[in-house]
Amino acid sequence: MQTLMRIATRSPSIKPKRFDDVIDRLNHYYTLIILIAFAFTVTMHSYVGKPIVCWAPKHFTGSHIKYSNSFCWVRNTYFLNFLDAVPKRGEPRDYILYYQWMPFVFMAQALLFHLPNLFWRNLNSKAGVDCDDILQNTYTFVKQRDYEKSEKYRNLIITQTDRFLTKSKKIDVNKGFVERFRQFVLSPINPFSSKSYGHYLFTIYMMTKCLYIINIVAQLFVLNQLFSNKYNLFGLDMFNAMISNDESGVFNNSTFPRVTMCDLKIRRLGNVQDYTLQCVLPVNLYTEKMYAFLYFWFLMVSVINIINLFVWLAVGFSKNDKRNYIKNHLHDGSIKNNTFLDQFIFDYLRLDGILLLKLIGHNTSSLTVNILIIGLWKKFLTYKIGPKRKDSDLNEKTNVAPLPPSDEKQTLINNDNKLAV
Repeated sequence: MQTLMRIATRSPSIKPKRFDDVIDRLNHYYTLIILIAFAFTVTMHSYVGKPIVCWAPKHFTGSHIKYSNSFCWVRNTYFLNFLDAVPKRGEPRDYILYYQWMPFVFMAQALLFHLPNLFWRNLNSKAGVDCDDILQNTYTFVKQRDYEKSEKYRNLIITQTDRFLTKSKKIDVNKGFVERFRQFVLSPINPFSSKSYGHYLFTIYMMTKCLYIINIVAQLFVLNQLFSNKYNLFGLDMFNAMISNDESGVFNNSTFPRVTMCDLKIRRLGNVQDYTLQCVLPVNLYTEKMYAFLYFWFLMVSVINIINLFVWLAVGFSKNDKRNYIKNHLHDGSIKNNTFLDQFIFDYLRLDGILLLKLIGHNTSSLTVNILIIGLWKKFLTYKIGPKRKDSDLNEKTNVAPLPPSDEKQTLINNDNKLAV
């Protein structure tokens, strides 16, 4: 509980955003906060307030009433429509088995929404680049007002990214499951795999996207089983009852009933007496609304997740998308027509480099991406032409117009509005 609360209450102004996009945070951050808030609300009402109140016979004393309430809360109650007769001994009853466990169900759901993010954070660290560190340095670079410090952080980010793109992509992990998993990810059957290991990070990210979809679909299925196959249309039934002002349909809802029955046996002087008490479950008033909200929230998030997955897959399969993305962020027209451009995109950046730049853009701005791409482009040219060439020779060979360092940020700011992110 404390760990999840600590995760959910991280201040964005203190901690940088994780290396992902807003759709990922919709799953592992915002949904997690919602579920923890629901768990806290239900916990307080269940264990601090009065989760159940039973209508006891007149001759019951105060201690009898307390015992009956506690017994019925622990023993489970069953739903019975007001128009139906009370079932006799031995007849089947529609027991409600889950209302005592709702705080734990909410917490388990919150944990499951965080697991794909743990998967992504753990395995992207095996790719040879510290994504969170690059993003932290990018935030520091954006916030810097001092020119010298700004240049220092810009060069650091470019050097970190260049080292990742040019170093040997053999990932340093211990033998075992992680090593076998890495070999599978980089195997020939993987469409994003290559001998240069230039698509490992992208593949892991797509797997994370798939895990978010699997998680939310699996949760809908499990909730449907937990609530006795009544959750698949629960939200629609609740919505129809509310817009039609059908109070009886809402009040007599068998998924989260507010009024239930409880069978109680009490031993008196050697005799066992049977009682059937009518109980009210106030906690279900809140739980019902929470799961009605989650029903539509899960549907919305699952649709967004699927669309987002296909958008990112288009990035992986489409060469034109990668080419246009880099061209749109290169502010100098002469660079866009350079003969080295395709080599820069497909041999130097590759999918992992494009992914890094896109995620930096998602978390900062297109201006930051422009500056980084220009820096990486210059790094790339030193490998193609040679580091000993003079800047004038470099510009002549590559048709790149020189940009005065002191005016670079201002020039990019003026051109930023013209760029498509």
